[in-house]
Amino acid sequence: MDMNIFISNRWQFRYEPSLKGKYFLYDLYEPKEFVINRSIINLLYSIEKKGTLGKVCKEINVEEENLISIIKRLNLAFPELITSVGTDKEHSLINIEKKYHQFHLDFPKSAEIQITDKCNLFCKHCIASSSPKLGTRCIDPKHWCHLIDELEYMRTYKVTITGGEMLTYEGIEEILEKAAQSRIHFYLLTNATLINERRAQLLSMPNMTVSVS
Repeated sequence: MDMNIFISNRWQFRYEPSLKGKYFLYDLYEPKEFVINRSIINLLYSIEKKGTLGKVCKEINVEEENLISIIKRLNLAFPELITSVGTDKEHSLINIEKKYHQFHLDFPKSAEIQITDKCNLFCKHCIASSSPKLGTRCIDPKHWCHLIDELEYMRTYKVTITGGEMLTYEGIEEILEKAAQSRIHFYLLTNATLINERRAQLLSMPNMTVSVS
């Protein structure tokens, strides 16, 4: 029986045409970034597309024993990079042959979401001029969750969520649950006064960094 193989949620990879066509691998738990060579990007891309050991062997034309050895060496260098447990998620194509203009980027590497302008505090020094008095028309959580899916598809690897105070947003737990399952590292800006046990659990996921102000 052919074994399933996946790129784990800990890692994302991209082609960066603006940086002289370099290939990057991002550790979403640390977070760190590594420059990798074309042979590695070819292998990762093949695993993402094909999903089984046998199909990847055929695509890159290597024996199964050699591929298993390569995977073991990569997992030593990049912990948990390739795993037998995962989910089939679709990501944007990487055209490694295409020549790009130096300053052209297909998709953003990072994004910032101002999820609300409301805050439970009224700080005079607030750069966003947020307060409890502000009424805001909030986007439905399902639309934010869809945006996270879109950003992951585009291989965006860093997203900042801010406000106002993000924890005043009524659907924040749904969004944090979605974020925890994605191949994106999230930077979350909060005053931390509205954290409860459930939110603390979600905010402690390995692909999240919390900044308290």
